Amino acid sequence: KLNEERGGALELALAALARAWRIDVSDEESLAKLVTLGSKLRAWNELVTTLEEGAAAAPHQDLAGALWARAAEIHEQHRADLPRAIIAWRHVQEARPDDMLPLSSLDRLLARTNRIEELVKVVERRAELTEDTNARIVLLHRVAALYEEALTDPQAAITAYKNVLGVDDADLEALDALERLYRGTNGDPRELVQTIERKIEIITDPPTRRELRLAAAEVHEKQLSDVYQAIGQLTAILDEY
Repeated sequence: KLNEERGGALELALAALARAWRIDVSDEESLAKLVTLGSKLRAWNELVTTLEEGAAAAPHQDLAGALWARAAEIHEQHRADLPRAIIAWRHVQEARPDDMLPLSSLDRLLARTNRIEELVKVVERRAELTEDTNARIVLLHRVAALYEEALTDPQAAITAYKNVLGVDDADLEALDALERLYRGTNGDPRELVQTIERKIEIITDPPTRRELRLAAAEVHEKQLSDVYQAIGQLTAILDEY
């Protein structure tokens, strides 16, 4: 009975703290007490509801974002409610559009829940914001792979791989993918041959270069009806022996 009375008293205290904090949601001391007691009671439903109400009433975006982030963590870590965590992180992103934290969290959660159409937009935004060139290339490759493999959207994949080349025009993985996509979609033969010829410029292995020149000559002859360019590629093969 004493334990029940103590538990009831703590629940009343939690409700009182919640009411007091809602009066001024910028009061960090009240918030700390509220979170501490809510965590102790494992009253995650009550706590997250209070935090979301406070976030909606926050006087400025920074505070709103911080409160939504706390709510998102509770949804994910203590309630195993990933859809609600995603919603909360979306609110953080709205409050802090250039903050990488909500984007990274959304990336992880959307991947776990297989929400690919939303995921690809988040990864694109991460690529836009990152200042690290290598990280941007990795993210852009993810975008392209998602469009090609998961969403089966070859045109969007082509655009994405071109974005990779916009950062590193010697990225062979992107060039290989573009060649594959142009062949698979009956794309513009000029784009195809330009991609092959860019690979010829980069690759130093003679047998591989000869194979590429043969491929370029075939496109020039059969798809572009440009015999002179085809002859030029075939002559270049002889020059490389």
